[in-house]
Amino acid sequence: MCSSDLSDVVKLGIDAVFRIPIRNEFGFLAGIPLRFIANEQFAFDTGMEFVIDSNPRGPSVWSLNIPFNFIANATDRFFVKLHSGMNMFDLSQTVRTVTSGLVQGPFYFIPLGFGAGYTVEARTTMMDIFASFRFPTFYGFTTRGSDLNAETWQVTVGLNLYSPVLFKGSAL
Repeated sequence: MCSSDLSDVVKLGIDAVFRIPIRNEFGFLAGIPLRFIANEQFAFDTGMEFVIDSNPRGPSVWSLNIPFNFIANATDRFFVKLHSGMNMFDLSQTVRTVTSGLVQGPFYFIPLGFGAGYTVEARTTMMDIFASFRFPTFYGFTTRGSDLNAETWQVTVGLNLYSPVLFKGSAL
């Protein structure tokens, strides 16, 4: 497969997300999303996200997320998404206590959810307007045990803005 064919099937990006504090604390997410396109109708998203959440009661919380999303396009603009993945929450505690044993984290979670959205194009910029419902801690476990949790849920309404291609790689 030549590189021009590969760029039509695999897309790589950079995410930078700032959470504006409204009834919560400041947070930052840096990510490298990776999209595998099966055809015009189906795609699979994965990648890696590093998250820092400020904590007014102590040190900031560091987390690492590996999303696993299946996307189906119902039309050229309307899409539905199934969310899952692996979230490694509170790795900062692991970094600080690696030699003295774990007191709190890390905690591992497998989220489960679904969403829908609509894609709008305005000249060279593209944006997705979306809403999702998910259980962020659907299945959680530590080195000491595991549990299902359907009591914690979240609804997200958002807007993703996409820039045009900034850098073009060369074929090796």
